[in-house]
Amino acid sequence: MFADIIRPITLSFSLLRRFWPQLIALVLAGVLVGDLLMQLAAKVALANHFAGLAMLTLVALAQLVVTVAMFHVLRPGLPHVLAAQRSADKAATTEAQAVKSRVLWTGAARGWCG
Repeated sequence: MFADIIRPITLSFSLLRRFWPQLIALVLAGVLVGDLLMQLAAKVALANHFAGLAMLTLVALAQLVVTVAMFHVLRPGLPHVLAAQRSADKAATTEAQAVKSRVLWTGAARGWCG
């Protein structure tokens, strides 16, 4: 039970140690873009309040993009996500082969192939 509690904490610190430069760069870029969009929204709001409110959605979108980009940076270091992705790719390949063989078998049975 104690190992189940410690495992996510150790994984978090190992991910931070491994990917800190990329994460810091993304955070700094996100803060810069967010601040620039916030200032732009304030200037636009002086001219039109509704347009300023609409610009605020871009601030939220920038934060969301940074968060998703951080997960993409961390994905190679997450063992369960990588294993799930490999099994999903394998299942998709198997399914595609099964569909292809059914189509060819059906086509051959109906005289469509050759």
